[in-house]
Amino acid sequence: MIDRPTAAWVQEDPDDDELMTMFGIRLQGNDGERIVERQLSYGHQTEDDTFALLPMDLYCEQVRDGATVTVSLVTPEDGVAVLAATVTLPTPDANLSPGVVVIDSEGAERAADFIAAVEKGESAYCIIGPDIE
Repeated sequence: MIDRPTAAWVQEDPDDDELMTMFGIRLQGNDGERIVERQLSYGHQTEDDTFALLPMDLYCEQVRDGATVTVSLVTPEDGVAVLAATVTLPTPDANLSPGVVVIDSEGAERAADFIAAVEKGESAYCIIGPDIE
């Protein structure tokens, strides 16, 4: 069974007209969260509070079904999904970014807790894109 992130939600991208899938993971959480946490250390800084992972470190897959989308984080070495969640979009034709944004935090439980951790400088955004094959 694939582990779930502590929190998963969709929110508007402040720089675009797309929606972003967001995963909140706890430091030292379940097995999948720990694998993702380890991979986040390979992130490359793109802005002050934003990092990105290359698909050779971790990538995401999205499967849409009407107004829901299932997003999986996959390790490229063996193609195994380590975290997955299904989120609901506001409409079936919503414009969704092809990547997922991951926020890690020690004590967060809800989406608002993860966002607050970034705002306080305790965490950062990490963008994980699709595989580029």
